[in-house]
Amino acid sequence: MLKSEARVATDPLCPCCGARRWRSVHADIAGCAECGYQRMEPLPADVVGLYDEGYFTGQKYHDYPADKRLIQATFVDRLRALRRWLKQPPADLDLYEVGSAYGYFLEVAAPHFRSVRGIDVAAVGATEGPGGAEGEVARGDFLEAPLPARSVDVLCMWDTIEHLLDPWATVAKAFEVLRPGGVFAATTGDVEAALPRLQGRKWRLYDPPFHVHYFSPHSLSTLLFNAGFRVLGHETCPTVHSVDQVVHGLATHGGETPGVLGRLCRRLDLPEFVRQLNLPLDLRDIFMIVAEKP
Repeated sequence: MLKSEARVATDPLCPCCGARRWRSVHADIAGCAECGYQRMEPLPADVVGLYDEGYFTGQKYHDYPADKRLIQATFVDRLRALRRWLKQPPADLDLYEVGSAYGYFLEVAAPHFRSVRGIDVAAVGATEGPGGAEGEVARGDFLEAPLPARSVDVLCMWDTIEHLLDPWATVAKAFEVLRPGGVFAATTGDVEAALPRLQGRKWRLYDPPFHVHYFSPHSLSTLLFNAGFRVLGHETCPTVHSVDQVVHGLATHGGETPGVLGRLCRRLDLPEFVRQLNLPLDLRDIFMIVAEKP
């Protein structure tokens, strides 16, 4: 999660393609009529206050720290996918993660890369100050972090870009801090996948104010291309959840007006061993995109 000025809140231009033609997708979601990018409407002035400890323990996640093993299983898969795009051995590369939360991905990546660092606006798991030592999650705004130009080989953002206020500025800074040949990798929901087309506004990833932006491979590729990147490819990616987190997500989605399944989940009293079972899911509506700085 990032803090930044809401440039696009008063800017009629699409941050991906620069078009000015907007359409209403849902009551609180606007979409670019050219590239398909969507955003929360109206945009919030700030989002930092959303990401306190309660976000990770009861609000959006039932218990993020308790699910560490399963979260890291997802990160193992993402690291494996990322490594397929690297042209050099990871041991020769410096990795930086934006939106690190508790630093679980950095723990997975650390044995493989020359150095790993990360940043997050959330206070959980982060050290004070925007710099951050190797292996640590610095607390702060990536846009304000004192990273020298051309100082990073791999920059990743796992399920983060949708939370930003200014994805354009963030991608532009990523381009600046990457070395030539450096790799940018991100995951986010695919607003043009079959599931959101079928479910409409009930899609679980339509989640303002936490999810501000909604991309497709096409719209995010357009943003990256316009920032100077060469898009290498994209693919859908699975995630590993506990039964506990899936039930919690269904029970809380929709807020005060959950659907029938959500109301049922609120009444469930599952045994602990059932709650901790693994559920590898690939609903084909989350994608990973990889791009290179020429």
